[in-house]
Amino acid sequence: MMAARNAELGFQGLADMLRRLRLPSFTAWRWCKLDSILAELGKVLTSLRKGFKAVWLKKVRLQKDVILMAEALGSDLWCLQFTVVAWVCAWISPLLVWCGGCDCHETGDADFVSCDMRGRRLATAWSEV
Repeated sequence: MMAARNAELGFQGLADMLRRLRLPSFTAWRWCKLDSILAELGKVLTSLRKGFKAVWLKKVRLQKDVILMAEALGSDLWCLQFTVVAWVCAWISPLLVWCGGCDCHETGDADFVSCDMRGRRLATAWSEV
């Protein structure tokens, strides 16, 4: 919806960026999920902040949320908070992935492996301290 509206207004670059965003579902909140969402939003945040118009979402039922979104995008403080949260997520996510894994299955398919040692990395972590 916002991509089409930006294209109509001549903001083709922003429209293309919005179309290319791949935001994962946020139904099961986790730090790693938030990290991937913020990384995607970070790609277009500056352009979105400069070009966002609340009237694009005038058909949205909860207009108070649209107003909050417009206020957030217009706020320098919110942008700084976004940057800090994105940094924390980018820092903590790889650590959480590593901690939840096991020494037996270091490959990328570790999420699909059933192993009794998953999440038991204290000995490995201790040797690195």
